[in-house]
Amino acid sequence: MLECPFLVLHYKKNLERKAYLERALAGRVIPMFIEDMDQGEFPLDQAYRFDPALFVQQIMSVKECMIAGTLKQGRLRNWPWAECVRVVRSLHLTTEQTLRDHPWLGPQPLTPGEVSLVLKHRIAWERIVEQDSDYAIVAEDDVVLFDHSLVYLSTVLAKLPDDFDYIDLAGGVGLSAVRGDPVVNSHFFKIDPPRDRTSCCAIIRKRFAHRMLEADPRVVLGSDWMLTYLFNAIGANVYWAEPLVFGHGSQMQIYRSNLIT
Repeated sequence: MLECPFLVLHYKKNLERKAYLERALAGRVIPMFIEDMDQGEFPLDQAYRFDPALFVQQIMSVKECMIAGTLKQGRLRNWPWAECVRVVRSLHLTTEQTLRDHPWLGPQPLTPGEVSLVLKHRIAWERIVEQDSDYAIVAEDDVVLFDHSLVYLSTVLAKLPDDFDYIDLAGGVGLSAVRGDPVVNSHFFKIDPPRDRTSCCAIIRKRFAHRMLEADPRVVLGSDWMLTYLFNAIGANVYWAEPLVFGHGSQMQIYRSNLIT
């Protein structure tokens, strides 16, 4: 039985996802489903107010990481992460240039589903801080298991880097580590400057969950971008696991995303 907590951020209407995870994890992992703060169950205007200026401020602080991610999905896919970021930094983009050339980084209001997911992540951080374990796995309910996932997970947990704060386990958005990215214990690639791939599934250390709660960020960015913003704002040792331990069901077209409404 897995010793560390396995927290699943679950939207209660996704009945088939919960049933799948209970079956797939049975006998090996006891998932703890976080079902609070489903969209429609809280006053949206009390949890979130669209603030274009703050959105731009936060996203501009990590613009190099965001743009480097798009380059790494294309012509720079075989470049080490730090080199991709260096290329973008060498452009010395202003805010105006960034928003003109990369309009997808412009301010946009979050959907109720996106707000709900951010709030569920915060609840997960609180649960991690309250527990005895030094770390926990936090998964969204569209995580999927490969045939090798649970056996491989045991290997991963036995070889964790000493300094990790956050380890991305499920990948996504076409981002993978390559030769030239610093590697620790065969499976863990150090990503500096730090960014996540998606927020689908990760190992989060207790001390880092505490630091994220201390930062107490307003709900401004969606969960993926929020994590990259926090990583850089408070400093984080971030790793990507390769090969992937789990799959991201929405990215793999297995599930339809809940975040568009």
